[in-house]
Amino acid sequence: MSKRLDEVFSVEKLRRSWRGVATEPSRAEPAHTDDAPNGGASAAEASYRRLLETIERRFSSDCVAATAPLMEELEQLLRQRFPADTLAMMPRTECARLTVAIDGLLNRMEDLLEAFEAGLGR
Repeated sequence: MSKRLDEVFSVEKLRRSWRGVATEPSRAEPAHTDDAPNGGASAAEASYRRLLETIERRFSSDCVAATAPLMEELEQLLRQRFPADTLAMMPRTECARLTVAIDGLLNRMEDLLEAFEAGLGR
């Protein structure tokens, strides 16, 4: 059974999660955050791998090659946003900046993958 890209990787679900980080009300908070202490890095890596596998399975090698630079950039951003060292604390402003960068990159990827999917004639 072939899974559609939007079934495996829901950009809207990620956006809802990220909006909470970006629009969280300001209050007396510590200067650092570790809002993904238990498995944030492994969950981000698993999502990245599922996305990569879906793209490789669903699209031609030319399409995969076209998305490779975007996937590399996404991997770097995810590693920064969800460091493997769960004891590392990140300033909220840096966390928000990375979240916005990931959201923007996912939007660009979504547009590109939708164009590829439209080209498949389905």
